[in-house]
Amino acid sequence: MNIKKSWLAGGIIFTIIGTGLQPVVNSVEAQTTQPKTPIENQLPPVNSKSQIKLITTGAQPRQRLRFTPQAGQKETANMQMDMDMSMSVNGKPAPEFKLPGTSLNLNAIANKIKPNGDIHYEFSYSDIDTVGESNLPPKALEDMRREIKKMEGLKGSVIVDDRGRTLLSRKF
Repeated sequence: MNIKKSWLAGGIIFTIIGTGLQPVVNSVEAQTTQPKTPIENQLPPVNSKSQIKLITTGAQPRQRLRFTPQAGQKETANMQMDMDMSMSVNGKPAPEFKLPGTSLNLNAIANKIKPNGDIHYEFSYSDIDTVGESNLPPKALEDMRREIKKMEGLKGSVIVDDRGRTLLSRKF
């Protein structure tokens, strides 16, 4: 998912750079539609070298939580991203602009499920546009919209394990 966000953020940044302004990103925040539970907020991100410490075994009956899609299964995620940005020109703060949000659909289809649980799927972006209010000049807003629209139809393939950890990602 980070690669997709990078492409989107990159498009926005390239639009701003094209206007001659230099962005200074102080922070980026992503919000999910479902709030995390208190225990999820305390867990570190999982990577291949992570170790997990079991806090409690929970109640019976227990089951392993794993992703188990079927080959051919299709999913669509409707995503909206909002960003705040401050800039400076020659070391002096530039006027602040309210940036519009970005809305897109992430379409995925599971192509192959390996016996070890690895999931091979392809993804594409569709219905990309800016949403919400903005006080950007009309030309800058239209330039941003045009650049973001270029991502529409972007495709890629990903291999994740049954826990959702990305093993390989390619765009084409």
